[in-house]
Amino acid sequence: MFKTTLQKKKSFQGFLVRTVSIAALTCLLPVMAQAQDLSLHIKKQSLANAVTELSKQADIVIVAPSEILSGKKALALKGYMSVEEALDQLLKGTSLMYTQEDEGTFVVSRPLMQKISYNSSSDFEAELGVYEDDERADEVESVGFEEIVVTATKRAQNLQDVPISISAFTAADFKDAGANSFKDLANSIPNVILPDSFSPVESDISIRGIYSDVVASEIGFDVGYGVYLDGVFLGKQFGANADLGDIERLEVLRGPQGTLFGKNTISGAINIISKKPGNDLEGSVEVDAGNFDLFRVRGSINIPIIEDVLAVRMSVSKVRRDGYVKNITLNDDNVGSVDQVSGRIHFAYTPSDSTRAYLSLDGLDSHGTNYSLENIEENNNRPFVTTVNAESSYGLKNFGASLIVEHDFHNGYMVSSTTGLRKDKSSLRNDEDLSLIDGFSSDNKWQQRTFSQELRLISPVGSWYDFVAGLHYFNQNNDRDLITTLGQDWVGPALVGKVFTKNSVDVRSWAAYIHANVHLNDELTLFGGARYTKEKKKIPTFNQFTSPAFIIGVFGRPSGELAPFPEINDDAVTGTAGIRYEFSDDLMIYTSVSSGFKSGGYTSGFTLTPDNITNDLIVKPELVTSYEVGLKSSWLDRRLTMNLAMFYMDYRDLQVRTFDPTGGFNGSGAVLLRNAASVTSKGVELELIARPTDQLTFNASVGYLDSTFDNYTGVPVSVFGGAADANDGAIDGFTDASGNQVPLAPKWTANMAAQHEMPLGDDGTWITRLDYNYTASRFDSGGVTNEPEAFIPSFGLLNARMGYRSNDDRWGVYLWAKNLTDERKIQSSGFSSFIIAKQLVKYIEPRTYGVSLKYNF
Repeated sequence: MFKTTLQKKKSFQGFLVRTVSIAALTCLLPVMAQAQDLSLHIKKQSLANAVTELSKQADIVIVAPSEILSGKKALALKGYMSVEEALDQLLKGTSLMYTQEDEGTFVVSRPLMQKISYNSSSDFEAELGVYEDDERADEVESVGFEEIVVTATKRAQNLQDVPISISAFTAADFKDAGANSFKDLANSIPNVILPDSFSPVESDISIRGIYSDVVASEIGFDVGYGVYLDGVFLGKQFGANADLGDIERLEVLRGPQGTLFGKNTISGAINIISKKPGNDLEGSVEVDAGNFDLFRVRGSINIPIIEDVLAVRMSVSKVRRDGYVKNITLNDDNVGSVDQVSGRIHFAYTPSDSTRAYLSLDGLDSHGTNYSLENIEENNNRPFVTTVNAESSYGLKNFGASLIVEHDFHNGYMVSSTTGLRKDKSSLRNDEDLSLIDGFSSDNKWQQRTFSQELRLISPVGSWYDFVAGLHYFNQNNDRDLITTLGQDWVGPALVGKVFTKNSVDVRSWAAYIHANVHLNDELTLFGGARYTKEKKKIPTFNQFTSPAFIIGVFGRPSGELAPFPEINDDAVTGTAGIRYEFSDDLMIYTSVSSGFKSGGYTSGFTLTPDNITNDLIVKPELVTSYEVGLKSSWLDRRLTMNLAMFYMDYRDLQVRTFDPTGGFNGSGAVLLRNAASVTSKGVELELIARPTDQLTFNASVGYLDSTFDNYTGVPVSVFGGAADANDGAIDGFTDASGNQVPLAPKWTANMAAQHEMPLGDDGTWITRLDYNYTASRFDSGGVTNEPEAFIPSFGLLNARMGYRSNDDRWGVYLWAKNLTDERKIQSSGFSSFIIAKQLVKYIEPRTYGVSLKYNF
């Protein structure tokens, strides 16, 4: 009895002690927690700056590679919380994670397979502003537009934070517009002109009024823009009509990009970023059918082999379409046909959370019949009718490989290596006299083999400065094998035969560069950089001969091996400097000055005369200084984005290709490559994206351009009738082109697109889209003298697309039409006196239409 009572008493005392202890602990916990937590006050800003501010206020070390923070925003933090809670809030919805290495040291990273490459804004949704967290997603949805991350500065940044005039197109933009190639979207870029070239193996791209009339087979002469695929320079070959395949993003940088991209990007750069492998098993299939027997099938699949470690992504495309032009001489109604297959395979290997490797292989095989130019006197000015009496066809075979290796250091620095190999072959058969007569035809084959290596060091962000520095090496070997046939209707039966020309051009280039930002405060940033480039170019072989052998002497040309010729040794320092001021997260202005350099080149036409070798063999480098002021802004909770750029570009020694009808032999004329004294190009570019409702989106762009020759004398007149020239009064077949409009430089370009998405409840969404593109009048690529024969009137084109998309985006069906109103407009025009005098034109594509079926899995 006593024992039982004692036990009850002790039990009650224990209960009382435990109860009091729990109550006291409950009261003390908030105090203890507050004592351990930190009082933080971090304003809404970029994630990189927010992480830096947290490390200062908490007196801790946070290691975070700059590439995974760039382009992201952080919400404001205020109050008492632990470091872990603060990091959770800052990284919420970004797909980033953190680990604690030791007391006072935290490391921010991605899950292994989600590490970001400087070549990519990642395969993963969070990079483009799509968040998994519901609360964060609601906030992003309320602001209208997702962020677009670009790598124009060799590090991932939000498009609106980059002080460069850039047009960026995501995979979603390609899908919305039904685009498959760069050409499909080129007309929506202000001050960019991309007409159908003389052949599909060439691309006549003009950016901000600067264009080099480069025939692809002229292997000693380069274009003024650079094209990059996953950071690898593609060299001379770029098929703007080629299917780009499974890409993540396309960036078009306007103006000289000599600091970060290097030589020959004097007018701009085109940066293509393919989609990287990821952790999800997914894929897509798309089939198009249309008029002119169009059939296109595209497919892609992503396969994770070892989760977070190894994955592969593969894509393939096949396009076949009949021609829309008839050759009445050869009775061929299939001129302009296309048969193309392309593919890419991409491996991603992540052996650790700090090292990544990407191996990519791509290939293209394209051939078809070539729609070159129409002789309007012989075809009675009927569109899409040619009269040439020799086969006109083309072929293109490209292969490329690239290896990118990146490593993050614990101090936030990243080093990357980009290695590229390419082997591209092209062929082109043409009737060079472009007429009914049996005069002159060519069979041209050329190829390039390139190797490039770039090493890059990227500093972390979050400090008062950040930078990108690198070394670049480029080696290119070009070969050409040309056979021209002399017909009996040119000089006569006595000179019927063939001319053989074999030559090569080798290029080696070295460069070192650095680009840095100095953040004076949260709003004001100074930026600048410099690049030193050294290049050697030589012609190791140039062999020309004829069959029968005596013909070459009649033409006044030397026979046999003509090389070696003088080497071209160029070096240049290019750079950029500017200032950027951010009034808020949604408003930034910048001003900059930059310079560009295009290397010297060789004249390498059909054959060379002694005069060519002495006087016209080499052109000097081309230089430019560009001044730019710009604004990037978002309004109305980011339902309206407006970007504006104004520029003034001063070119010196612009390389220009002209045709001299008084040269050559027997009236054949001669192609001359010369340096114009100077050119000024100035203008304005405006780009708008508006989303007044969740279902309606408008895109618009306007470009104004004034590009003129300041001083260019001694220019051959394409149409020379022996009369005095109106400009200089001389009767010599030459004129003064000073003050003339630069070819392919229209005063105005404009684009407007409207897309409406009408929800159908559980049944999906109905999508309707209209695109209108306008190009003002201009002179064709050979119209340096601004003769009326080279004048191209203004025109506009309307494209339409409508269709159904399932709610889960698994499948869709769309109807589309390009050139909906079937405009018959001239896009190329000029006069040629080669063998016989003639007016030549080429028309834009007629109306095309079809249906697309898409399935995603």
